Amino acid sequence: MNLSENSPTDATDVGFTLELDSVLTGLTFNSASQTDICGTGSSLTGTSILALSSATVSAGNSCSFTVTLTVPANAAPAQYTLTSSTVSATVSGVSVISNAVSNTLNVSGLTFSKTILTSPTLPNTSIVFRYAINNAASAPAATNIAFTDGLSLALSGLSATALPASPCNGSSKVIGTTDLTFSGGELQSGETCTFDVTVLVPSSASDGTYTSTTSALTATVNTVNTSTVAANATLEVETLTVNLATSAGTTTTVSPIPVSINFSRNVNGFTADDLVVANGTISDFSGSDNVYTAKVTPSSAGTVTVDLPANVADDAVNSAVKNPAAAQLSIFYSIVPAPSISAISAPSVTGPISSGPVGYTVSYVNAERISLASGDITFTGSGGTSATTTVTGTGTTERTVTLSNITGDGSIGISIKAGTASASATPALAAAAGPSCL
Repeated sequence: MNLSENSPTDATDVGFTLELDSVLTGLTFNSASQTDICGTGSSLTGTSILALSSATVSAGNSCSFTVTLTVPANAAPAQYTLTSSTVSATVSGVSVISNAVSNTLNVSGLTFSKTILTSPTLPNTSIVFRYAINNAASAPAATNIAFTDGLSLALSGLSATALPASPCNGSSKVIGTTDLTFSGGELQSGETCTFDVTVLVPSSASDGTYTSTTSALTATVNTVNTSTVAANATLEVETLTVNLATSAGTTTTVSPIPVSINFSRNVNGFTADDLVVANGTISDFSGSDNVYTAKVTPSSAGTVTVDLPANVADDAVNSAVKNPAAAQLSIFYSIVPAPSISAISAPSVTGPISSGPVGYTVSYVNAERISLASGDITFTGSGGTSATTTVTGTGTTERTVTLSNITGDGSIGISIKAGTASASATPALAAAAGPSCL
């Protein structure tokens, strides 16, 4: 809005309205009300009808402001003429009116999408990005269609290796590697163009999800420049890994030993013969896709190992990708049960006590050596009780734990930590035991 420098005074109480919804149903002003945009006290309000009020324009000056409108998704391609009301104001105490103004809103019929044809995918693998541009049957022709796509912005090193020639009529073309530029596209009413770009996922790509987004799609429609929202697609990158595991633990007396082989992706060509077993034999191999199981029967007591070398199984999607070597699975097979604490006896004294002593008998089985000491005992009393702990006894079957100098008012008891007995035929140590209370 401009006010001539020849105006005798400033124009005050300037205002006008602009109907949006009546021109295009669903067309709205999508920002909060604005204040002081044309002088102190001025405001711009409304959603489907915009209203400027209480504006001031000084002589020889102008006032301008910008609004953002939301075009409904179902808007038909067309030219929509937006016309304001007359502009009213007060100059030198006299009400004045200025002519209404109009402008054209061009809604193009263009839609734009991007699809990644192979996802999830692997590092160092070629995949296809497919772009599709459609011009509605009710829309006028579109020319100078263009967009950019920064591939490396989504994933560093992502680059195009094969580009289409004249992908969208006319002089259209795609250029670039890590940053693509499409230009010169032309579509008549009702036409669609779809083209593919071959893209290489870098070998350094880590597992993860990457969103690749283009620029907005621009075009000329009815000699007017238009813009259509950007297209995006999600790329998921996986690496092929494998894990060997057993439910038997690191030491076991179980035979055969169950083994699971889990790949991160489906594979082909994996057989029982690919597993390398030391001190055992494979049986009952089964599975498919990415999950397999087998049983290993130990040949003798001692360490049994299972290995899966690299490059024996193919990724089911890309056979050029082979499995890496798995971390070795190692289990100690014992034909002698591991030593253990079979019992902690009831206390030697029952009923209320004053200061002790109170004794407990700790019994062991399958032990060749017992190393139980006072430092292995945890006093588990309550009510603020405390005691001095001693351990006595010899041999491989039992020890006596004595509590003395007992103080406090509450219960008393003991727990024994793991590792207090061992045997030559197995590396396993006795597990923890307790608590035992009085």
